[in-house]
Amino acid sequence: VTLSALHTPEQVRGLVEAIASARDRVDLAMRDAAPPPLPVFA
Repeated sequence: VTLSALHTPEQVRGLVEAIASARDRVDLAMRDAAPPPLPVFA
């Protein structure tokens, strides 16, 4: 709610996309560094 008051929808959308892409990179890095994953990822 606070973000929508301070930022334009375009800025909020860009922030959400940046967070999502960063989270994807962290997931990939953790998956590469971790032992073979459980079948949960299948």
